[in-house]
Amino acid sequence: DSDTVMTADHVVDDHTTCDVFSESPVQHPGSVEDFAQQGSRDQMELVIDWNEVGAAIEGVEPVIDVRPSLGEFVVVVGHPGVGSNLALEHQYTTGFVTSADAAATLANLSRATYWSEGYTTDAVAWHGNSGGPVFNQRGEWIGLLVGSFNGAAENTGPDITVAIPML
Repeated sequence: DSDTVMTADHVVDDHTTCDVFSESPVQHPGSVEDFAQQGSRDQMELVIDWNEVGAAIEGVEPVIDVRPSLGEFVVVVGHPGVGSNLALEHQYTTGFVTSADAAATLANLSRATYWSEGYTTDAVAWHGNSGGPVFNQRGEWIGLLVGSFNGAAENTGPDITVAIPML
């Protein structure tokens, strides 16, 4: 109803225009006509000028300001890229909230403000999943996936996936 799409701010970076495309069959449902970042957070609202294809898409409303509990089950959805111009189909991974308050971890990663009130999960995420939704066990959209880190320089450590609640 709001004619918007939510994503991570770093996904749109400093672009001033953007077209929206669907997956198979590829269609063009609309174009971005405005951007609005949520304060200094990594949360961007894209105001879309939908055409008739886009107007027929049923949206999902986020649940605002929900912070999952430690151990809560989550589903992460993304559309990762794995190299230059190579994208995978949508990826759905599941996991549990491993830190319901990741402020100290995010401060160590210099992301305390940008990913304010972030939480971590062991649901796997890849480059390109950023901006994808995080759902809880009840199917509610409770967050945005904003990043992931590997625990070791040699990429042998455990993954940490970071999400932020919707504001």
